[in-house]
Parts: sequence; C-alpha cells; structure tokens
Amino acid sequence: MDKRKERIAAAIDIGSSGVRMHISQWDGHAIAKLDRLEKPIYMGQEVFTAGYISPETLRDLSNILSGFTTVAKGYQISRIYAIATTALREAVNQAYVLDYLSIQNKLDVQVLEDSEANALLFNAMQNSCYPSWEKAMLVFGGAGTINFALLEKGKIAFTHAISTGLLKIAKMMREAADYSRHIDLAAEEYLCTFLTNGHSAQKMLQAEGIIFATRNMRPLYQVFRDFIKPGGQDMVLLPRKTLLSVYEQYRPLSVEQISTRHKLSLAQAGILSATLTFLAVLVQMTEIEEIYCTQVSLADAMLNLHLQPKARRAYNDSLRAGTITSAVDLAQRYHCDLKHSQHVTDLALTLFEKLRKVHGLSQKQSLLLQIACILHETGHYTTVADTKEASYDLVKDAQLYGLRAHETLLCANIISPQNLLGVTTGAWQNYLLAEDDVLFINKMHAILRLADSLDYSRKHKAKLYGVEQSDDHLTLTLTVQEDYSLEQWMFRHSSVLFQEVFGIIPRIKIKSTSGTEVII
Repeated sequence: MDKRKERIAAAIDIGSSGVRMHISQWDGHAIAKLDRLEKPIYMGQEVFTAGYISPETLRDLSNILSGFTTVAKGYQISRIYAIATTALREAVNQAYVLDYLSIQNKLDVQVLEDSEANALLFNAMQNSCYPSWEKAMLVFGGAGTINFALLEKGKIAFTHAISTGLLKIAKMMREAADYSRHIDLAAEEYLCTFLTNGHSAQKMLQAEGIIFATRNMRPLYQVFRDFIKPGGQDMVLLPRKTLLSVYEQYRPLSVEQISTRHKLSLAQAGILSATLTFLAVLVQMTEIEEIYCTQVSLADAMLNLHLQPKARRAYNDSLRAGTITSAVDLAQRYHCDLKHSQHVTDLALTLFEKLRKVHGLSQKQSLLLQIACILHETGHYTTVADTKEASYDLVKDAQLYGLRAHETLLCANIISPQNLLGVTTGAWQNYLLAEDDVLFINKMHAILRLADSLDYSRKHKAKLYGVEQSDDHLTLTLTVQEDYSLEQWMFRHSSVLFQEVFGIIPRIKIKSTSGTEVII
C-alpha cells in the first residue's frame, strides 16, 4: 500500500440518528481535518420501536454511503473505516443490512459493541481540555445508550452504561405527551430509575466534575452560546446554577416550540429537550458545580488510531489498564480477597510467560487470563456451595471496560470448573464457543487452577523462587515459611488437568528455611 495515500483516511460513523463521514490527514505533526459530511437518518426510531431497519431506510442509508464514498474517492483515499453502533447492533435484521451494504456499497461495516465504542469515546474524551480534577465523571450521551466512566488520576476506574439513550428519552417524552401535561416530571422519574443504581450512583457522587459529550453539540451551542469557551466551538462550560435555570425555562416548552425557537427539526428539538432533562437530573444527583460539554466523534477517534503514529500502542496500553481496573472494581463489589487474587494473578502470568512456546498464545490473550484470576472468587458473594459456577454466572454478564461480550464469556469459562476437553464438537455451539475457544479456555483454566492451588489457604505461605521447564516437566521452586500440606494436596489434584492439556508434568520444589529441598 502507498504510504503517502495512507496518510489520508476516511471514517464513516453510522449512528442512530445520522450518518457522518470525516476525512483527515496526518501532516507529520498533527491530524488535519480535511472534510466533514453529515446526513440525518433516523434508523434508531425504527429499531427502537419496530426492532428492525426497513427496506426504505436501508436504501436511504445505501444512497448516503454512495455519496460519501464518491467524495472519498476525490481525495484518493484507499481505505474507508466504516463503523456502526446501537441502532444497527440492536436491529434483528443486522446480518441482512451488513450483507446489503457489502454488496451494494463495497463497504465492510464493523458493528461496535458498547464496550468497544465506550473505549474509543472515553479515550477521545480523556484528551479534552478540562480542569485537572482528581476524579472526573465522563458521560457520553448516545442516541441509543448513555455511557459513564469515572476517570481517576487520568485512568479509567469504573464504567457503566444505561440502556436508554437521548433518542429513547425523546421517544418516551413524545409518547408521554399524549396523556400527561407533566412530561418533564415523567422524564425525570424515568431517568432516575436508571441513574439511582446503588453502586453507580455512589461512584458518580465521588466525581469533582462532569464532562458530557455527544456527537452533535450544535443544538446545545444555540441554547448556551454565551458559555462557549474562548478559542473554539469544542467546549461549553456550564455552571450548575445556569444549567438548572435554563432547564426551568425549557421545561414547559413543547418540542414544537423548541423547534420553532431554534429552527431545528422536530427530531433535533426532541433530542435537545431530552439532553437538557438528562443533564439537569444528572447534576441534581450530585453536588458538582460545573459541567463541561463537548463534541466527540467516533469517526475522529478511529482516524486518530489509524493515522497518528504510536496512537494505537498508547490506546492499547490505556485500554488494558482500564480493563484491569474495571475487573478490580467488580471484584471489590463482590468482596473478593484481593490479596489472594493478586497472588494468583502473579503466579498465573509467570506460568503463562514460561509456557509461551507450549501454548502459542498472544499477549492480548494473557489479559483474559489476568481478568479471570482477578474475578475467580466472585461466586463466594452469592453461595458457598458451587462458587466457581456462581463466579461464571456473575462474570459472563458483567460489563468489563474494553472487553467484547465474547471476550467476557471466555473469562467466565476460564473460571468455570467445567473442563471442556470432553465436550464433543457438535456441543460447543451450546456454549457459544468455537473449537479454538475451547482449546484456549482449557489452557487458561489449567494455568489458573494450578496457580490457585499454590495459595489455596489464602495465607500466601509461599513465594515463587524460580520456574524451570524440560521436555516433560515444569518445576516450580518455592520458598515456604509455614506448613504447606494443604497446598501440596491441592497441587496434586490440579496437576492432572495441567498434564492433560499441556502434556507436561508439573511439580514443586520446596526450599525450606533450613535450606533443605523437597520435590513433590
């Protein structure tokens, strides 16, 4: 590929309420924005009501994309990155839509899961200019979902998503208007049912400030034009009193009145009303005095990763750190023994590295092992009977920052006590797993069990002194301060699966305080 042409790229974002294409160029120092195109298309209204994208809307979408790709060709762009979010993700005819766009528009559209979109958006929001708060709440108001992240000392410490977005809130307010004069009160109570989740609300209260972002800030700019920060159109600083005062002025207004006042379409006016309501409810739940509003684009976030040198590595490092922090937060919520989890994690990652030539897995896959180690005791929170199976149930449905749903499912299966070696090929589909998944799970589960057995008493009796591998043995040398009988017994049981999976016999060499060595 011509590297000169690769310096210019285009990204298309197919959202719930519009389609956007951004074209940018890396000039050797910074990313320059060359062109911006946007067309409204209210797929979200169809999907959130009927569950699917109609043929008429699909043709409209295809025509918009045809126009966009024609513009992109004028820039001699060799690669267009096309992504889609909530509306296409929730459409029951998603596969048909993607196939149609692939054939008719020659575009391979990547449907982002919530976790993937969140990671891109929050990474972009972290680069926004705002006060150096110790803890900041990042909020992205999407049309289909609203996503939250607690940014603590520059790192993502917690994430949460609610399944209603600004378009869904606008739809609820429009429907409530048919039989109620108090739409504002109904909308406030509706939002509170999502925002008052105990753990999430507690996390939000820790924030010193809020950074709110959305894909289209133009309607808000019209309402708060006097509060745009000097130097550009990217940031609006709203004092708490100002926001609540303006909200009180807009509460009694109908969508039609807002539309007339600001010369917006009814759909745009509905989203503006929903946004003001959401921000007012959010601010009233906290004691925060300022809220920053900015515009963030998934298209720009994608272009930044693909055009800017070293951006991908920095993003991946940040994503990995955020995923680990998210897992630790979940472990704390379920009162896990974090010292034990860390001990097991350290042992498991050491084994992973030592066995790299045997298991043939990547560094990315080691992250899934690490997450499984952190969360392997979450099941103790709900039962004392079958804790590993309970851990599986809790983890498989968890929202873990930066992990796709399938990756989270893999983490749950690594924890699960069921050994999939005996599962027939035809039965794998019942576990939503492929053959490669089953092999990966068994390898990671064998390592986790062996690492867990070495601290089975949770007393951290042993320290790993060294690891030696031969053709048929893996020898772990440990220094032990106390009686290690329980761990030795558990190690023998765990070594059976390890030997089945890797074809290597694990053994431990204990170095006592007196200097004697015992091989088990």
